[in-house]
Amino acid sequence: MRRPVGTRGMTLVEMLVVLAIIAILAGLLFTVVARSRESGRRAACIHNIKQQLDLVKEWEGREDQLPSEVPDQQRYPEIFECPSDPGRGEGHSSYEYYPTEDPHTPLIVCKHHLRYGVVLAAYYDGQVRTIPAARYTGP
Repeated sequence: MRRPVGTRGMTLVEMLVVLAIIAILAGLLFTVVARSRESGRRAACIHNIKQQLDLVKEWEGREDQLPSEVPDQQRYPEIFECPSDPGRGEGHSSYEYYPTEDPHTPLIVCKHHLRYGVVLAAYYDGQVRTIPAARYTGP
């Protein structure tokens, strides 16, 4: 049986073009979603660093000296794991602590963001800064 004149279906080439456009748009969407998820993880990491810095400052206020390690790691284990750390939940800290009052040396550092080209670091003055990985030499 023949189709009526004036109606026609999609050709194979047209269908493949539509599928290719859908695949390209889906790929763009996935990269945007991944970037926004990492931005959320970075914000959570900065929050964790600030919480650790508050613990150090509280300790320093009580004891008149910097602690040798960040206090209360067993009491607040969730702030010692970077959300970007692939080894999260294994009971180790994702952050490095360097007890120093030098304003130019990082006090608390998360290096798990190195794969994104940055290092998140908290300084004695209370600021959390993003350092490009190429400029980070460590304390």
